[in-house]
Amino acid sequence: MQALSNYSIHEEYENILRNPQNYEGKEIVLMTCPKCNKPILKRLEDGMEIAMDCDCMIKERTLKKIQKFQKLSIIDRNAGKDVFSNAKTESKEEQELYEKIQKYTRGFKIALEKNCGLLFTGVPGNGKTFLANCICNSLKQKGYTVLSFSMSGYLRTIQDSFGKNDMTETNLLSAVRDADLLFIDDLGSEKLSEEWGKSKLFALIDERYRAGKPILITTNLSLSVLDETLKFNKVDKITDRIYEMVRIIPFTWGSKRRKTKKQYWE
Repeated sequence: MQALSNYSIHEEYENILRNPQNYEGKEIVLMTCPKCNKPILKRLEDGMEIAMDCDCMIKERTLKKIQKFQKLSIIDRNAGKDVFSNAKTESKEEQELYEKIQKYTRGFKIALEKNCGLLFTGVPGNGKTFLANCICNSLKQKGYTVLSFSMSGYLRTIQDSFGKNDMTETNLLSAVRDADLLFIDDLGSEKLSEEWGKSKLFALIDERYRAGKPILITTNLSLSVLDETLKFNKVDKITDRIYEMVRIIPFTWGSKRRKTKKQYWE
């Protein structure tokens, strides 16, 4: 394939028109991306011209789609401070877990290729959301796309769109499919109706499953209670699908919130 680094698309067209015999049976690059220099417009051997997406264009489209649904993202006044360097561990067990999660984040390219997600379980306040935010923030800095929300926020957005925009759920599921990482916080805390709520949750999980991309979930519930809470038509189809996609990470220590408040007032 001939690269045209010193030609504009108009100059090349003129060359083709003047000397068509020089281009017969050849595949030619007519335009390249100014960022990555990969072809975005080619003339095929039969003379047909085709446009194509480079990695930059795909990434930019995905980012715009994620930003469009930024209102779904978890809003936390301390979210910007949720980085690994701010983590404070109180035991060897905690430290070892944090190091494993950092290793997972550093090697996220492999996790993305193999669809390796994580499910954090444990009592409220023991750092699950903090560590999940650390993963999300680190990946965003590396250029990965991350979509994060709670199920209550997801369902509320769909409900609010009734009668206004029939495409909202379709667009949301498209974003769920395209993001490099999907983070669902505090799964199981919301009360889901048997028919509507759980059907929407299953559609979301199924969309992610079919996309073959990793999911990150936190829950305050034990696995047995989570199974019962999310049971759909008396079947564990939601959690069964989740467990296929994740490695379960138990946070076995207690809440850190009470300790933080106590230290403040001491």
